[in-house]
Amino acid sequence: MSQAQRYTDWQQIGRGGHANVFRVFDNKLDRDVAIKLLNERARENKRLVEGMAREVKISRDLYHPCICPIYDLYEGVEGTGIVMKLLEGTDLGHWLARNKGNILPTAPQRLHLLTRLTEALAVAHTTIVHRDLKPTNVFLLNGDITSPVIMDFGISAMVSLDVGDICGTPRYMAPEQYEAPEKTNNRSDLFALGIMAYELFTDHTPPTSNRDILKTERPARVPLDQVAPPSTYCPVVPP
Repeated sequence: MSQAQRYTDWQQIGRGGHANVFRVFDNKLDRDVAIKLLNERARENKRLVEGMAREVKISRDLYHPCICPIYDLYEGVEGTGIVMKLLEGTDLGHWLARNKGNILPTAPQRLHLLTRLTEALAVAHTTIVHRDLKPTNVFLLNGDITSPVIMDFGISAMVSLDVGDICGTPRYMAPEQYEAPEKTNNRSDLFALGIMAYELFTDHTPPTSNRDILKTERPARVPLDQVAPPSTYCPVVPP
């Protein structure tokens, strides 16, 4: 069965900077899957395509309930992309926006989420670095904050190979991702997780965030005593 015969009924469900996401029916497995296709600009970069194939092989071996399963590499008439499990729900970014100002009642669930993300990263970091961890790359199954799934390990690692782009999203980017991308490692993901954790329990982004780095062209340098502890905003967080 050719890929054109195997994957049918393409419906676009998402759009990103380097790739678009489609709901597709897999006639071989008799179920819907998601395929993230590189857009036309990204497909022109040979290193991106080669890198994606390599990272798909790595990501396919990641097994954790909080990591989105990647099935295969797609190369067909529609383009080049990644075949992955189709998930139903919403992302953490949307959940946080809807629950802004509602920290105390949801604090136990937020802590559970943070614990699960940490466990998933511990597994992933045995073989791969995400490089673009952020709320919109954390999917909540059926919108449940206690059922997070980290998305885009393959895509994020692949995109980092594009020397024309900065690796990561400034708001969650570790300093080395801007100053020396070749030094990006698992600690870069932990930096992003720290920014996310602060936001989870304060509804604020800490001043250590590099959200303005594209304007300032230098990482934020903030003395620790100038960072308000999360307990300032959320009394259930121990000082």
